[in-house]
Amino acid sequence: MAFLIVFDSTSGNSFQEALKLHAGLMDYLRKKEVKLVPVIFMVANKIDKDPWGTECQNVRQSATMHSEHQSIPYMEVSALQYKGVKKLFRSITQMVRRNASLWLLVNNPKSSEEAEQKGCVLQ
Repeated sequence: MAFLIVFDSTSGNSFQEALKLHAGLMDYLRKKEVKLVPVIFMVANKIDKDPWGTECQNVRQSATMHSEHQSIPYMEVSALQYKGVKKLFRSITQMVRRNASLWLLVNNPKSSEEAEQKGCVLQ
């Protein structure tokens, strides 16, 4: 239902890998012709490590631009200081809840009949 692509905000290499993961995920979804795209978040971690460093500033700015261009949410967190983590998971939960088609089960009548024949119960 949701993907978190987490990268180190102090490492350009980590951010580049996150971009590759995002591109790979989008390619996979296109190839499989998935109609219900899951919620995808870009998450910069370790924002407390070197917040005023040049590389950190560049990575955070690039991540902001990428998220705006791709129309995906971007958040910054510090797992060490637990800064922004609660807000991140609340945001993800809210987005998944708003997109009911991601979590509602579609009851397939054929599979229900097969399950009844086998003595299984679907709820």
